[in-house]
Amino acid sequence: MANKGVCLITVKVLLPGFSEYYLKGLKEAEVEGSKVDEVLHQLMNKYPKLKLLDKNGKLLSHLGIYVNGEIVYPEEFDRLVQDGDELSIVMMFDGG
Repeated sequence: MANKGVCLITVKVLLPGFSEYYLKGLKEAEVEGSKVDEVLHQLMNKYPKLKLLDKNGKLLSHLGIYVNGEIVYPEEFDRLVQDGDELSIVMMFDGG
């Protein structure tokens, strides 16, 4: 039951290619949350096979988080999101 007076924020999450294996082809999902970290936790609650954070709650080192095309992690993990924002989770590659 929703709390009266609480506005639920829905964010579209674009998932990285590797998540298709764990999520049976799912490329995007909609979850609720008011901050980036809340959205990630809700996503992992909804899809338990998807692992985004380490045991200390830090984003896995090979992932990057973008909101509406702007990088937000690690400096803005508590950044507020707005209804309809698009959060992208991308794999980061090193090398030359």
